[in-house]
Amino acid sequence: QYGLTQGHEDNPRLASLLVLHAVVRYGMAIALLVTTHSVTATVFGMFLGTTLGALLGWPLVARFVGPRAAAIPDLRSQVLHATHALFALFLATNIDLLLARYFLTADESGAYAVGAIVSKIAFWLPSFIAVVTFARMVDGRRNATTLKAAMAVSGIGILLVLGLVAVPQLVLAAVAGPNYMFMSPYLWLFGVIGSAFSVAQFVLYSRLAVDDRKAALALWGAVVLIAVGVTIWHASVATVAVVVAGVATLVAVLGVSLLVNDKRRGVAATPEPPLEALEAP
Repeated sequence: QYGLTQGHEDNPRLASLLVLHAVVRYGMAIALLVTTHSVTATVFGMFLGTTLGALLGWPLVARFVGPRAAAIPDLRSQVLHATHALFALFLATNIDLLLARYFLTADESGAYAVGAIVSKIAFWLPSFIAVVTFARMVDGRRNATTLKAAMAVSGIGILLVLGLVAVPQLVLAAVAGPNYMFMSPYLWLFGVIGSAFSVAQFVLYSRLAVDDRKAALALWGAVVLIAVGVTIWHASVATVAVVVAGVATLVAVLGVSLLVNDKRRGVAATPEPPLEALEAP
């Protein structure tokens, strides 16, 4: 449903779906959490809410579903590659939590998990830019879109990091409480981790838009570098965060450099036929 509205660039309808699904999913989860105080029941509520949200969302996208399926060349290969690339992104952005739990003490790994909440906020907040620009990166509008959008993602990330430098106590009070105020001096590192990986995510989406299959290699490289780096340097929460932030920043810089190079060389996406042509019998 998200893909149908995203592909047709119907952002108001996409936003409606996102709100509908979130309200139903988390509404049912919170209701069962409050009434049962059970983790299992809460997850079951999330499952029920997700299923109900998907059913309620179909009427909003029915107009986009044609009477016949379009023939899309090489679809199976594209889906497999995109799945593999997004798995690499998922692993690169989560392996630090597993490593922190293994190498740090229980209290330290708990503190790192608090920092990871901040990094996930920084990671997901700019993700709407990739969502609303993805269709533009598939066709002839690509060159006018990619670099500007990447700069917008980077700009949001920079603002987040500056905010974490300026008021870390306020953020910690909101996400963790007074027991974690000792993380204030280095909380900004988690902002760097999330923001840099958000840039990497946008670059990955921009490459998936034109079926470029090399971008995932950088993410697998990030997984290896994080694993090796944290295995060697894990003296404290801050040490692990520095290693992960360094790798994430390197991947982001390489990704933006790739977009700049594409812009300089005038690389463009292959023009796609209009949706009306694909949907025609």
